[in-house]
Amino acid sequence: MSLGGPPARRVIDVALDAQLNEEENLEIDALCEQGRVYTESVGYPSPDQSS
Repeated sequence: MSLGGPPARRVIDVALDAQLNEEENLEIDALCEQGRVYTESVGYPSPDQSS
């Protein structure tokens, strides 16, 4: 998972990385990317751009 974004997101990313194996992390990253692509395709800004 990326360590960018708000400080709370970084803390959550680090905590999740410690609990999940590499395959689970890759699956979550893929799902996040699918969601980002979908929201951009329907015209919603990504969460990082909404502020």
